[in-house]
Parts: sequence; structure tokens; C-alpha cells
Amino acid sequence: MAALILPEPKHKEYKPIVERDDSPEPTVEPKKQSTIPPYLQRSAKGWKPERLEDFEDGGAFPEIRVSQFPLHMGQKGYETKQSQLQLSFSKSGGNFDIIIRQGQHKDKKIYSHFRDLVGWTGSSDSKALQRPSEAELKSVAEKTRDAINQRVDSKIAVAHKLGVKNDEAKTQETNYVKYTTKSGKEKIIRVEEEAIDPLEPPRFKSKKFVRHDGSPPVPVMHSPEKKLSNDMKRQWNIPPPISNWKNARGFMIPLHMRLASDGRGLQQQHLSDRFSHFTESLNIAKEAAREEIEKRAAYQAMVERRQREDEETKFFNEMMSVNDEGDRSPISVAERERASERRQIQNDLKFERNLE
Repeated sequence: MAALILPEPKHKEYKPIVERDDSPEPTVEPKKQSTIPPYLQRSAKGWKPERLEDFEDGGAFPEIRVSQFPLHMGQKGYETKQSQLQLSFSKSGGNFDIIIRQGQHKDKKIYSHFRDLVGWTGSSDSKALQRPSEAELKSVAEKTRDAINQRVDSKIAVAHKLGVKNDEAKTQETNYVKYTTKSGKEKIIRVEEEAIDPLEPPRFKSKKFVRHDGSPPVPVMHSPEKKLSNDMKRQWNIPPPISNWKNARGFMIPLHMRLASDGRGLQQQHLSDRFSHFTESLNIAKEAAREEIEKRAAYQAMVERRQREDEETKFFNEMMSVNDEGDRSPISVAERERASERRQIQNDLKFERNLE
């Protein structure tokens, strides 16, 4: 029925012309027969992979309980020669840090995950911020105390070792050796440790190793750079400094030329009127103080003059009373001297009064 529906083919069947090749056919090398026993028979026959060819481009055999190093991976002495890296997997995925850590020291901290860029969002109640317990504090304090004591004891031991030793230490460290010479004589030798001079320079040179690079800082994410506009460029443009002391060639500018370029000579010096007011007020205050001092001195002189006048009248009255009594009362020599002094004072007061 299909033959009735389909039309007859217009073209004949195509047969390609094959050229005759007289060259001999390539010989196929026979595949080497594997020396590895089949699965579940390796451990029974006691077979163990000992050569690199025993793995045949494959991995280790887990059913054989021996150390296996396919392609020398993990074998000592082949760490520097191998170019393959062992990839490990965890719950979060593959650990691709081994590619970055290749050639770095083990203590170096490398940030290679996206979570290193995310800020910490933990709360204050998290375990990371909880204070340690008393037991933890005591254990850490004891460990710290033991470490400090150990270092102090080592320092003290070195100091005692370098210092003068006592007799007990000498007796403990002294050894006696008995030996026989070729001639047959026996000798006893005392062996002691040589005293170390603390001021002696070191006999061996200690080399300092180069410190390895530290861990890089925590990466910080920045916003993409913005294109600066012409206005921003003009705002951030800082003109070059122009020195007032040196010219463009670096030579010193003279003082008169610097002052001329500054324009200070063209400026008019203007003094404020407050200077004159201040001097005038000082002069007025000085005159007032002088007048006050003069008045005070005059008043003091007047008070002293009145006191002298009162004393004068008092002395005069006493002298008059003494003259009236006359010879009725005997006057001693001291009283006469006192009276003469009073007369002299009275005469001096009169003289001063006349001078005024």
C-alpha cells in the first residue's frame, strides 16, 4: 500500500567510488594484559599495589588495608614534584582554598569566601560574646602562671649556671677517670666543667630568619567608582604653590623685592584715636593721684602740728606750776633735766612755726 502512495525515485542509487589503497594495513598493538586481580579476589590472593603501574591511571583500592599513594600523592619526598592538588569537600561545598594557599604558610589567614565580606549580624546573646565561666578563668590563669614560672625558672637556672658555683655543685659535677698508660702506670684524672666567662663574646653566629608575610586585612566592599565631571575636577583642582621666598629657579628673593611685590610700601599706616585717648586718660589719672597724695600729706602734717601744739601747752603749764612752787618743794636733778629738755623742745617748735 505504501508502494502505491510513494512516487518512484527520480535518481538512481549513489555509489561512491572508492580508490584502491595498496598501503599495508596498520598493525594494532595487542593490549597488555592487566596484572591486577579482579574485584573481591585481591585481598584473598594477598596482592598489594607496590608500583605506580599497579594503579593504571586510577585511584587507590579501598578494600586493601595498606598505605597507597596513586600518582605519588601524599607520599613523602614527592611534595615538591607533584602538580596535582587534593580537593576536599565539606557541608558547605568544595574547599577551593587549597589553590590560593599553595605556597603559603599554614598560619596565614586568607579570605576566599563570600561570607568573609558579610558583616557580623550576631546578637549580644550569642555564644561568641558570652563571658567565660569561673572554671575557665581559673584554668587560663593557672596555665599563664605556669608558663611565666617556667620562663622565670629557666632564666634563673641560666644565671646560676653562669655564676660562681658552690662546693656542693662542684662535688656533684666532678668526675674521676682512671686509666692505664702504655708504660703500665695507672693515673687518675679529675674531670670538671670549665667555667664560662659571662663577658665572653658568642662563639657561634646566630642567623635570623626572614619573617613571613602576615595575614592580609579583612576585605572591605566599596561602591563602584564614579566618573568625575568637569565641575568636580575644577573643585578638586589644587593650584601649585607660589613661594614668596624663592623664585622659579630656586634662588632667594631679596627682602626689598619681596616687600615691593607684597605691596606693603603702598599701604598708609593709620593709627587709631584710641591711643591718644588712652594716653590722655593716663595723664589725668596721674594728676589726680598726685593731688590726692599732696592733700593726704598736708592733712598728715596738720595733725602732727596740732599734736605738737598740745604737747607744748601741756609742757608749758607744767613748767609754770613748777615755777610757782619755787623753793617750797625740792626739785631733783632729774626733774630739772627734764624741764630743760621741754624748754628746748618748746623753743624748737616756735622756730619751726616761724619758718612756716
